[in-house]
Amino acid sequence: MTSRLPISVKEFSGFMSKVNLKYKERIGVAVSGGVDSMALCYLLNQYCKKSGNQITAFIIDHQLREESTKEAFQVSNILSTLEINNQIMKIQWKRVDLSDLTINNSNSPFPTQSQYETFARIERYKLLAKGCNEYKISSLFVGHHLNDQLETLLMRLSRGSGINGLASMSIISKFPVIRNIEAIGLQTVRPLLFQNIFLPEILGYFPTILGI
Repeated sequence: MTSRLPISVKEFSGFMSKVNLKYKERIGVAVSGGVDSMALCYLLNQYCKKSGNQITAFIIDHQLREESTKEAFQVSNILSTLEINNQIMKIQWKRVDLSDLTINNSNSPFPTQSQYETFARIERYKLLAKGCNEYKISSLFVGHHLNDQLETLLMRLSRGSGINGLASMSIISKFPVIRNIEAIGLQTVRPLLFQNIFLPEILGYFPTILGI
């Protein structure tokens, strides 16, 4: 594949034409603050300016680290500078001393660190579904690219998954419904998988996003 640094807004718009969004339909995007989700958010915003769609970015503050709230606000400030509507959503945890949590230790307090990661993922899904429901959003965009796709495949291979278990991530799929009726009817869209976009093809947007 010919290297593109970065993927152009025109190319991205071509991918978006396959999603079949309605005119002025509001869309959501999950933003972690990483280069992939930030670049996706930027590209979506550029697309929406021409398509007439509206975009809302959801920033999840997991509150598992002392810096997480500050980092969430930093991401929010960058998006606000780009005139992208955004919302910070916090996972509410009971007070637990994370320094005492260890993995694979039956004597460790409940929950373990690995269990925290599972709980965080479930709570993240619930918050994203809630946010999409509040804004009447039926398509949530995420920044998965080919590097993520390959990582997923390798991880499943290492676990000895069968043929069905080795299936790759779909470009468009149903959003996970985990004890949350608000997720019904919501779809996950991974536009960077349309043309097998690698991470280096996204990195070129970071200076533009940061205004440098």
